[in-house]
Amino acid sequence: MPGPETFVGQRRTALFDEQRPRLLGLAYRMLGAVSEAEAVLDVTRERWSAGYLPEVQDPETALTTLVTRLAMDRMRLIRAARQGYSGFWLPEPVPCRSRDDEPLSLELLAAMERLSPLERAAYVLRVVLARPYPEVADVLGRRLPAVRQLVRRARVHLGDAATPDEADRTRHEVVVRRLAAACRSASLGALVDVLGPDVVLLSDEGRRGPVRAGPVVGRDRVARSVVAVLRRLPRGALADVETFNGATGVVLRMCQAPVCVLAVRVDTDHVASILLVANPRKLTALNARVAPTAIV
Repeated sequence: MPGPETFVGQRRTALFDEQRPRLLGLAYRMLGAVSEAEAVLDVTRERWSAGYLPEVQDPETALTTLVTRLAMDRMRLIRAARQGYSGFWLPEPVPCRSRDDEPLSLELLAAMERLSPLERAAYVLRVVLARPYPEVADVLGRRLPAVRQLVRRARVHLGDAATPDEADRTRHEVVVRRLAAACRSASLGALVDVLGPDVVLLSDEGRRGPVRAGPVVGRDRVARSVVAVLRRLPRGALADVETFNGATGVVLRMCQAPVCVLAVRVDTDHVASILLVANPRKLTALNARVAPTAIV
């Protein structure tokens, strides 16, 4: 007959499974990678379920604390390992059922790479998830004034990336559809027409493409760079407008599998910036057009 510790473990496992979607969203926002977020949750589940301890008073906060601290530790490790990464490191795009799912834009997630692990945790918990300052202080194990300072510093480091896209959704989608059409034709002229004069491109192709020493700036240079990427893709790749990370963007697929993603920011009637992800390891979350479990 199972002892009392078994029932404690079963209750803890049930609590974790109940909280898993929320915790996955927290870990993804902290790390910008679904695979890394899931690895953090695997460790969390193991530690949480195996701990033969008296029932905690607030399981939700206890799990938030465990996930946040494990994610900070993992962030330090993967940033050290990423020192030799070819080109830019961009977050993994994730699908969402609607633009209201808001799992954070790729632009904001990429900008969050400027933050220290503590700054990122404080920003995610306080600003993104709207947790009260005293709770954030408890989760991080820091005094309240220090947490307020962490959030202030994070806002400064993020700058404009923390400000929502000013283009309304209708205009954004019109521009994205023009971009998708230009990608289908791989036409230099069509791409130039849809790009703003000071457009900026960051691309993450892993080791598939040339290593870039810096951002590509200007509509002519960006158009040529995008055409070069498109021409390296498998023949028959189809460009479509899809919703991911809370916004519409362009996804190129070959036999339904994603091969390239363009996340864009729109300024007036043109594309102001593009984050291009063609690293196959970054695209696995988009294999299904509707995520079986949304990042929330």
